[in-house]
Amino acid sequence: MAREIVPGPAVSTEAIRPRLLCDEMLLRLARWLRAAGYDTALAVSGMQDRAVFGKSLPRSAT
Repeated sequence: MAREIVPGPAVSTEAIRPRLLCDEMLLRLARWLRAAGYDTALAVSGMQDRAVFGKSLPRSAT
């Protein structure tokens, strides 16, 4: 018995792709992620952990 394939809703791959923030300890990883096409930001050298965490939180749309 063959199964019928029903297409689902179209989903943009950009909507699924994560935006990444790396601290200075992950500098090499950040470079590789950028090379692989991921939206990757690098925290400023010497930035406090709390500041990095605060920068990584999603911003409100309002």
